[in-house]
Amino acid sequence: MFNDLLGSFELDNLTEEIYTSLVVTYYLEDYYAWVGDQKKVASSYGLSENSSLKTIIDAVANKNGIYNNWYGTEYYTDKAKEMIDNIINNIIPSLTKECLVHGCKY
Repeated sequence: MFNDLLGSFELDNLTEEIYTSLVVTYYLEDYYAWVGDQKKVASSYGLSENSSLKTIIDAVANKNGIYNNWYGTEYYTDKAKEMIDNIINNIIPSLTKECLVHGCKY
């Protein structure tokens, strides 16, 4: 029984990780569709331009059928925010610099 419970917990955790990655992907698609303007992304979801990234993440998830429920979550908002910040602030600038210095291979 303990193994079944542990397996169920691990599967639930994996599901949340997958949904978190999907939310990040959906957000980044919108972010780059609006040429990196978070205020326009917020407005496109009917939110205030000054909405926090966490609020926007929740709107993106809800639009795509991924919900935080009273009995648990289907994704991690904080982790999604961390991933988005890392991609926008570290990975993209690094790739851009690499392209400028050595030419794009992508």
